[in-house]
Amino acid sequence: MIMLCNYISTKELKTFPFLLWNKNWGGKWNLCVKTHVSFQPKIPLGSSAGLYGFPLSIEYKDTFVKLELLNGYLHLFMQVNNQPQVLLHISHNVSDGEWHSVEVTLARAVTLNLLDSSCIESCVNKSTAAIDSDQLMLAFQSTFLGGLPVGNMSSYSPPNIYNMHSAPSFVGCLQDIEIDLNIITPENISSETSLNVKSGCTKQDRCENHPCQNRGRCINLWLSYQCDCYRPYTGPNCSTERNVDNLFHKIKIFHT
Repeated sequence: MIMLCNYISTKELKTFPFLLWNKNWGGKWNLCVKTHVSFQPKIPLGSSAGLYGFPLSIEYKDTFVKLELLNGYLHLFMQVNNQPQVLLHISHNVSDGEWHSVEVTLARAVTLNLLDSSCIESCVNKSTAAIDSDQLMLAFQSTFLGGLPVGNMSSYSPPNIYNMHSAPSFVGCLQDIEIDLNIITPENISSETSLNVKSGCTKQDRCENHPCQNRGRCINLWLSYQCDCYRPYTGPNCSTERNVDNLFHKIKIFHT
Protein backbone atom coordinates (compact mmCIF):
# COMPACT_ATOMS: atom_id res chain seq x y z
CA MET A 1 0.00 0.00 0.00
CA ILE A 2 1.14 3.57 -0.70
CA MET A 3 0.48 6.37 1.76
CA LEU A 4 0.62 10.10 1.02
CA CYS A 5 1.99 12.31 3.82
CA ASN A 6 1.36 15.85 4.99
CA TYR A 7 1.06 18.83 2.63
CA ILE A 8 2.10 17.00 -0.49
CA SER A 9 1.09 13.44 -0.13
CA THR A 10 2.13 10.47 1.81
CA LYS A 11 0.97 7.28 0.25
CA GLU A 12 1.11 3.93 1.92
CA LEU A 13 1.22 0.89 -0.31
CA LYS A 14 0.02 -2.59 0.53
CA THR A 15 -0.38 -5.69 -1.65
CA PHE A 16 -0.07 -4.99 -5.39
CA PRO A 17 -0.40 -1.21 -5.11
CA PHE A 18 -0.03 1.31 -7.90
CA LEU A 19 -0.82 4.93 -8.61
CA LEU A 20 -1.11 6.36 -12.13
CA TRP A 21 -0.25 10.00 -12.81
CA ASN A 22 -0.92 11.54 -16.23
CA LYS A 23 0.39 14.99 -17.13
CA ASN A 24 -2.82 15.79 -18.99
CA TRP A 25 -4.63 15.83 -15.63
CA GLY A 26 -2.30 18.27 -13.96
CA GLY A 27 -2.62 21.40 -16.07
CA LYS A 28 0.26 22.82 -18.05
CA TRP A 29 3.82 21.62 -17.84
CA ASN A 30 7.00 23.03 -19.29
CA LEU A 31 8.41 21.58 -22.51
CA CYS A 32 12.06 21.90 -21.63
CA VAL A 33 15.34 20.26 -22.51
CA LYS A 34 15.17 18.06 -19.47
CA THR A 35 12.44 16.40 -17.49
CA HIS A 36 12.60 14.99 -14.00
CA VAL A 37 10.73 13.35 -11.19
CA SER A 38 11.61 13.56 -7.51
CA PHE A 39 10.13 12.06 -4.36
CA GLN A 40 10.91 10.88 -0.85
CA PRO A 41 10.25 7.21 -0.13
CA LYS A 42 10.29 5.71 3.33
CA ILE A 43 11.68 2.27 2.68
CA PRO A 44 11.01 -0.58 5.12
CA LEU A 45 13.87 -2.54 6.64
CA GLY A 46 15.01 -5.44 4.50
CA SER A 47 12.82 -4.34 1.60
CA SER A 48 13.36 -5.67 -1.91
CA ALA A 49 10.62 -4.38 -4.14
CA GLY A 50 9.63 -2.73 -7.36
CA LEU A 51 9.84 0.82 -6.13
CA TYR A 52 8.41 2.54 -9.17
CA GLY A 53 7.77 1.89 -12.84
CA PHE A 54 8.06 4.98 -15.03
CA PRO A 55 6.77 4.49 -18.57
CA LEU A 56 7.98 7.46 -20.58
CA SER A 57 4.84 7.65 -22.67
CA ILE A 58 1.78 5.67 -23.63
CA GLU A 59 2.33 6.89 -27.21
CA TYR A 60 5.83 5.40 -27.22
CA LYS A 61 4.82 1.95 -26.04
CA ASP A 62 8.35 0.56 -26.41
CA THR A 63 10.09 3.40 -24.52
CA PHE A 64 10.08 3.66 -20.75
CA VAL A 65 12.15 4.09 -17.61
CA LYS A 66 11.83 1.90 -14.54
CA LEU A 67 13.24 2.54 -11.06
CA GLU A 68 13.38 -0.39 -8.65
CA LEU A 69 14.62 -1.22 -5.20
CA LEU A 70 16.58 -4.49 -5.33
CA ASN A 71 18.11 -5.91 -2.17
CA GLY A 72 18.08 -2.44 -0.61
CA TYR A 73 19.72 -0.62 -3.56
CA LEU A 74 18.22 1.70 -6.20
CA HIS A 75 18.40 0.50 -9.82
CA LEU A 76 17.23 2.46 -12.87
CA PHE A 77 16.56 0.78 -16.21
CA MET A 78 15.76 2.58 -19.47
CA GLN A 79 14.49 1.07 -22.71
CA VAL A 80 14.23 3.09 -25.96
CA ASN A 81 12.55 1.67 -29.07
CA ASN A 82 12.57 -1.78 -27.51
CA GLN A 83 16.34 -1.63 -26.96
CA PRO A 84 18.02 -1.46 -23.53
CA GLN A 85 19.86 1.85 -23.23
CA VAL A 86 20.76 2.61 -19.63
CA LEU A 87 21.19 0.64 -16.43
CA LEU A 88 22.19 2.71 -13.39
CA HIS A 89 22.39 1.98 -9.68
CA ILE A 90 23.37 3.74 -6.47
CA SER A 91 25.67 1.75 -4.19
CA HIS A 92 24.10 3.02 -0.95
CA ASN A 93 21.66 0.81 0.95
CA VAL A 94 18.39 2.69 1.52
CA SER A 95 16.40 -0.16 3.07
CA ASP A 96 16.65 1.18 6.62
CA GLY A 97 13.15 2.43 7.50
CA GLU A 98 14.18 6.09 7.07
CA TRP A 99 13.11 8.78 4.59
CA HIS A 100 15.25 9.16 1.46
CA SER A 101 15.19 11.75 -1.37
CA VAL A 102 15.52 10.42 -4.92
CA GLU A 103 15.61 12.29 -8.24
CA VAL A 104 15.53 10.98 -11.81
CA THR A 105 16.39 13.38 -14.65
CA LEU A 106 16.10 12.79 -18.40
CA ALA A 107 18.07 15.04 -20.74
CA ARG A 108 21.06 14.28 -22.95
CA ALA A 109 22.09 12.15 -20.03
CA VAL A 110 19.93 10.04 -17.75
CA THR A 111 20.71 10.78 -14.11
CA LEU A 112 19.83 8.93 -10.92
CA ASN A 113 20.52 10.98 -7.81
CA LEU A 114 20.20 10.05 -4.14
CA LEU A 115 20.03 13.39 -2.31
CA ASP A 116 20.39 12.10 1.25
CA SER A 117 22.85 13.57 3.71
CA SER A 118 23.50 9.98 4.79
CA CYS A 119 24.92 9.19 1.35
CA ILE A 120 28.55 10.35 1.23
CA GLU A 121 30.07 8.66 -1.84
CA SER A 122 28.72 7.48 -5.21
CA CYS A 123 25.34 9.15 -4.70
CA VAL A 124 24.91 10.18 -8.37
CA ASN A 125 25.06 7.98 -11.44
CA LYS A 126 24.47 9.08 -15.02
CA SER A 127 24.76 7.83 -18.57
CA THR A 128 24.00 9.07 -22.09
CA ALA A 129 20.96 7.66 -23.89
CA ALA A 130 19.79 7.60 -27.50
CA ILE A 131 16.47 9.38 -27.00
CA ASP A 132 15.11 12.00 -29.41
CA SER A 133 13.49 15.32 -28.51
CA ASP A 134 9.92 14.11 -29.15
CA GLN A 135 10.35 11.24 -26.74
CA LEU A 136 11.99 13.52 -24.21
CA MET A 137 9.11 16.01 -24.28
CA LEU A 138 6.68 13.16 -23.60
CA ALA A 139 8.76 11.75 -20.78
CA PHE A 140 6.81 10.96 -17.60
CA GLN A 141 3.52 11.77 -19.32
CA SER A 142 2.18 8.60 -17.75
CA THR A 143 3.90 7.62 -14.52
CA PHE A 144 3.20 4.63 -12.29
CA LEU A 145 4.18 4.86 -8.64
CA GLY A 146 4.49 1.77 -6.48
CA GLY A 147 3.93 -0.87 -9.13
CA LEU A 148 2.08 -1.75 -12.32
CA PRO A 149 -1.69 -2.31 -12.61
CA VAL A 150 -3.13 -5.78 -13.09
CA GLY A 151 -6.40 -7.11 -14.43
CA ASN A 152 -8.79 -4.51 -15.83
CA MET A 153 -6.33 -1.69 -15.13
CA SER A 154 -3.62 -3.16 -17.38
CA SER A 155 -4.80 -1.05 -20.34
CA TYR A 156 -3.21 1.97 -18.64
CA SER A 157 0.31 0.74 -19.20
CA PRO A 158 2.38 -0.11 -22.28
CA PRO A 159 2.22 -3.88 -22.92
CA ASN A 160 5.97 -4.20 -23.50
CA ILE A 161 6.73 -3.19 -19.94
CA TYR A 162 5.34 -6.56 -18.83
CA ASN A 163 7.93 -8.41 -20.91
CA MET A 164 10.77 -7.50 -18.57
CA HIS A 165 11.51 -8.79 -15.11
CA SER A 166 10.03 -6.67 -12.36
CA ALA A 167 10.42 -6.85 -8.60
CA PRO A 168 7.34 -7.02 -6.33
CA SER A 169 5.32 -3.86 -5.76
CA PHE A 170 6.62 -1.30 -3.28
CA VAL A 171 5.12 -1.28 0.21
CA GLY A 172 5.76 1.83 2.31
CA CYS A 173 5.31 5.60 2.24
CA LEU A 174 6.01 8.33 -0.31
CA GLN A 175 6.01 12.08 0.15
CA ASP A 176 7.04 15.26 -1.71
CA ILE A 177 6.35 13.74 -5.13
CA GLU A 178 7.02 16.15 -7.99
CA ILE A 179 6.86 15.33 -11.71
CA ASP A 180 7.97 18.15 -14.03
CA LEU A 181 6.83 20.93 -11.67
CA ASN A 182 3.58 19.08 -10.91
CA ILE A 183 3.22 18.34 -7.20
CA ILE A 184 1.23 15.17 -6.58
CA THR A 185 -1.35 15.67 -3.82
CA PRO A 186 -4.22 13.48 -2.57
CA GLU A 187 -6.59 15.67 -4.59
CA ASN A 188 -4.87 14.47 -7.79
CA ILE A 189 -5.68 10.84 -7.06
CA SER A 190 -8.88 8.95 -7.87
CA SER A 191 -9.90 5.39 -7.08
CA GLU A 192 -10.03 4.70 -10.82
CA THR A 193 -6.31 5.32 -11.22
CA SER A 194 -5.00 3.88 -7.97
CA LEU A 195 -5.17 0.78 -5.81
CA ASN A 196 -4.33 0.38 -2.11
CA VAL A 197 -3.26 4.02 -1.76
CA LYS A 198 -4.24 6.20 1.17
CA SER A 199 -3.18 9.47 2.79
CA GLY A 200 -0.95 9.54 5.83
CA CYS A 201 1.95 7.40 6.89
CA THR A 202 1.32 5.04 9.77
CA LYS A 203 3.28 1.95 10.63
CA GLN A 204 2.22 -0.75 13.07
CA ASP A 205 4.85 -2.11 15.42
CA ARG A 206 4.94 -5.76 14.35
CA CYS A 207 7.36 -6.56 17.19
CA GLU A 208 5.07 -5.21 19.91
CA ASN A 209 4.00 -8.67 21.07
CA HIS A 210 7.58 -10.01 21.08
CA PRO A 211 7.00 -12.80 18.55
CA CYS A 212 10.65 -13.93 18.45
CA GLN A 213 11.40 -16.58 21.06
CA ASN A 214 14.62 -17.71 22.71
CA ARG A 215 16.21 -14.23 22.73
CA GLY A 216 15.67 -13.82 18.99
CA ARG A 217 15.88 -10.23 17.69
CA CYS A 218 12.68 -8.93 16.06
CA ILE A 219 13.02 -6.79 12.91
CA ASN A 220 9.94 -4.62 12.38
CA LEU A 221 8.96 -4.74 8.69
CA TRP A 222 6.05 -2.86 7.12
CA LEU A 223 3.54 -5.70 6.81
CA SER A 224 5.21 -8.32 8.95
CA TYR A 225 8.26 -9.03 11.08
CA GLN A 226 11.45 -11.02 10.75
CA CYS A 227 13.30 -12.87 13.49
CA ASP A 228 17.07 -12.94 13.74
CA CYS A 229 17.67 -16.12 15.74
CA TYR A 230 20.49 -17.18 18.02
CA ARG A 231 21.94 -20.62 17.40
CA PRO A 232 20.86 -23.34 17.73
CA TYR A 233 17.33 -21.94 17.28
CA THR A 234 15.73 -21.42 13.90
CA GLY A 235 12.32 -21.00 12.24
CA PRO A 236 10.01 -18.00 11.70
CA ASN A 237 9.79 -17.34 15.46
CA CYS A 238 13.09 -18.92 16.59
CA SER A 239 11.08 -21.70 18.23
CA THR A 240 12.74 -24.70 16.56
CA GLU A 241 15.91 -26.04 18.14
CA ARG A 242 18.40 -27.78 15.90
CA ASN A 243 20.01 -31.01 17.05
CA VAL A 244 23.43 -29.75 18.14
CA ASP A 245 24.92 -33.26 18.31
CA ASN A 246 23.99 -33.97 14.70
CA LEU A 247 25.30 -30.56 13.66
CA PHE A 248 28.71 -31.18 15.24
CA HIS A 249 28.76 -34.72 13.84
CA LYS A 250 28.23 -33.42 10.30
CA ILE A 251 30.96 -30.84 10.74
CA LYS A 252 33.37 -33.50 11.98
CA ILE A 253 32.65 -35.76 9.01
CA PHE A 254 33.09 -32.83 6.63
CA HIS A 255 36.60 -32.14 7.92
CA THR A 256 37.72 -35.79 8.02
